Amino acid sequence: MDTFFTWLLYFYIYCFIGWLWESCFVSVRTHHWVNRGFLRGPYLPIYGTGALVMLVAAMPFSNNIFLTFLAGFVGATLLEYITGVCMESLFKVRYWDYSNQPFNFQGQICLSSSLCWGVFTVILTRYGHKPVQYFVSLLPNFVLIVTDIVISIIFITDSIRSFQEAMDLRHLLEDMTKAKEQLEHLRSRLDTVLDETSDRIGERIDEFKETGDRIGERIDELKESTINRSSELRTIITNNLKRLNDYISDLTEEQRKELEQNKQTFEKYKQLYLQRKKRITIFKKKLLRGNPHATSKHYNTELNELKQYLELQSQKKKKQKPKKKH
Repeated sequence: MDTFFTWLLYFYIYCFIGWLWESCFVSVRTHHWVNRGFLRGPYLPIYGTGALVMLVAAMPFSNNIFLTFLAGFVGATLLEYITGVCMESLFKVRYWDYSNQPFNFQGQICLSSSLCWGVFTVILTRYGHKPVQYFVSLLPNFVLIVTDIVISIIFITDSIRSFQEAMDLRHLLEDMTKAKEQLEHLRSRLDTVLDETSDRIGERIDEFKETGDRIGERIDELKESTINRSSELRTIITNNLKRLNDYISDLTEEQRKELEQNKQTFEKYKQLYLQRKKRITIFKKKLLRGNPHATSKHYNTELNELKQYLELQSQKKKKQKPKKKH
């Protein structure tokens, strides 16, 4: 009879098999090696959990292939959906996305994936699990327990660390979004200040033109009067020119200060945004590269920018590598 430790080792074995399958499958599609998964180690918990769900769900129908298929189809699909929704809600990133697949539901599950789960259940219960079960049964009880404990320590440590990195990635995406919003706000404010400055100076120039017209009329009047009245003309012109120059000087000084302040703030947030963009540890790189099709409903633009940034960094490193001499 299978014990708790037996089932626990089944879980780890199928985690590894799932990781091997996913990594090879995605690597073939992307033409380069991809260490798949949320965790850093060679295991995918959803496959381990899925395998146990398949085995347990299909047990009552072991003699009926169709019901075995149906049990795996339903059980594994529910597991995939619940896991996907919980992870997206927690980390704000969808680590697998079926949105481009036909007959998908919320991008979390799709018909083709569910059909595969059903087929895997039949293969697993009929053929795949027997050699695994036989291998585990050969292990002495002491070896089985020690193996489970050692793997569990590694697995739990990895899970805690990966959880922290995933949460930090979420915070990084949030910070990038806030910084970008602030940059857009400042950019808009700079444009507004420039427009207001141009409009206000334009209005003042129009007023000065009107004053000029009145001065012209006054000149005509003064031409008909005595020469001593010319001093009045000079006074009018001087006063109006002084008023315009003072206004423009005050206006540009006021606007210049605001523009300078906004420019400094803009540069500050720009540098802050770039710094946050570069705040990617080796584990976050693994998280993003191990899930090349990951998307985010809230921060998809920022997530894609991080992916592009990593790709550019990778290309730079390749170019910097010295060529081997033959």
